[in-house]
Amino acid sequence: MKSYILQLGSTPQLSFAELVAVVGSEPKHLTETFVSLELDDEKSPTDFIDQLGGTVKIYQELQVFSHDESPEILQKAVVTVLTDAAAGNKISFSLSEIGRDHLEHISETEIKNELRQAGIPSRYIEAPHGGLSAAVLLHRKNLLELSILQTSDSVHLLKSVSVQNIDAWTIRDRGKPYADRKKGMLPPKVARMMLNINAQYDKSEKRVVYDPFCGTGTVLIENMSLGFMSFGSDIDEAAVRGARENMVWAAVTLGADDVPQIILADAAHAVPTMPVTAIVTEPFLGKPSPNPQQIENIFRGLEKLYLGGFRHWRSILPEEAPITIIFPRSRVGKIVYSMTRLIDKLEELGYTTQSEPLVYARSGAVIEREIYTFIYRNKHVTR
Repeated sequence: MKSYILQLGSTPQLSFAELVAVVGSEPKHLTETFVSLELDDEKSPTDFIDQLGGTVKIYQELQVFSHDESPEILQKAVVTVLTDAAAGNKISFSLSEIGRDHLEHISETEIKNELRQAGIPSRYIEAPHGGLSAAVLLHRKNLLELSILQTSDSVHLLKSVSVQNIDAWTIRDRGKPYADRKKGMLPPKVARMMLNINAQYDKSEKRVVYDPFCGTGTVLIENMSLGFMSFGSDIDEAAVRGARENMVWAAVTLGADDVPQIILADAAHAVPTMPVTAIVTEPFLGKPSPNPQQIENIFRGLEKLYLGGFRHWRSILPEEAPITIIFPRSRVGKIVYSMTRLIDKLEELGYTTQSEPLVYARSGAVIEREIYTFIYRNKHVTR
């Protein structure tokens, strides 16, 4: 086993839940957005981060210091790492200090001077707060990024060893032939996290994910990229045509053998043409920017829509099937609108929640997303 430090994305609670689902245990929190984790020697950091949607960067931990270590000692450690890495050749490097805004910073000028005195030419790439972006690191293979992470009880000298493949994510997000930006499309990274969270509960031998509100097919594409079979349906005829086009494109792009089938049907009546073992979906959430005076009625209508789907899904899901779904939440003044009442009704239908909801919301959004995972148990349930 090898120890690594992982940097979580912009929704750390959701990213952490995904990690727990994939590794089967809880990583140790160092800060809100940094965790430590051990990986099998056979598992490369690049392969691991490519499996995830919510982890931005993976670091190798080079050295640990006491929380009040002097900048001089830290600087000496950085110079030693750079000297060893350069092996007498020119080196390009970046150094970021995370969680140390209130402390004396290390001088990159002094580091360059020490390297020069050792006969090592260097180029320093200035990094923004939090380190270089995945795009920069992905395209500059010979750039060594070091980071100094300050936690409550220690200081960690880190070297980045893997980053999110932002090019691959961008292609799957913006390269699809069909898109409908007016409908608030689900980000591929969120879809990936939902799929990974859902997969931990799917005990079937042959996983088949069904998305009954498939829209442009984001969930289906991400599930395809993970190597699993999918099935989709939607009530919107234009969306179904476009999603089918996207599936063909994705199969070619990903080198997949199977193209997911998508049918035109509403969620309360659609019948997949193959046995499905799980549901992962973002249903219709209402208008992205609704009139606050209409939100109460909107939520009542959505509750009716979702309840119809859950009732129907009992006829197509096997025992112990997991359902990961997004519900809307909105705050108007002091009033919070959510699907709490619906969840109580779902328990009577055999659906039990597995944890508290995971929140995903863009800054300033009127409608926030709450991600729930249910397990369907059809025993002793009256249909």
